[in-house]
Amino acid sequence: MNKLSQLLQSLNRLLQWLAPKRAAGNGLGLGANSPINEARVHASAVGRESHNAADFLVTASRVMRQKVVDRARLLNSQKPSSQWRDVLILDELLGVLSKTNARSAQVAEMQVFLKVKDDEIAAALNVSARTVKREAAMARAWLKNERKGD
Repeated sequence: MNKLSQLLQSLNRLLQWLAPKRAAGNGLGLGANSPINEARVHASAVGRESHNAADFLVTASRVMRQKVVDRARLLNSQKPSSQWRDVLILDELLGVLSKTNARSAQVAEMQVFLKVKDDEIAAALNVSARTVKREAAMARAWLKNERKGD
């Protein structure tokens, strides 16, 4: 089994594990059109087309982010809440961060939306785990600082 297939299986297990946790009390739902299931389908399709683990993880995290953000927009329009606004603010801030420090934004996106471990991110991005920790710390500090400005 190649690295990409292993990664796809790991992501599928991760999404199956995350589904009930994300759905519990936050309105993400687990129906056929839930963001979790849609991300799994998209990630599977992407996995077959990706040439390496980095492409796959980056794309899968973007898919999951977009699905969660789309759902947050919908739910926030129906019944505004700080939970959904926080998701939308995080999405906006990650977009800004990606323009100045793309790798930090990618690391944060993988950690937040896919719950990928540092060593897996390091392997996918072909950097050291220490670099991932540094990028994650930088992203957290930047996001915290920007959030204070709100």
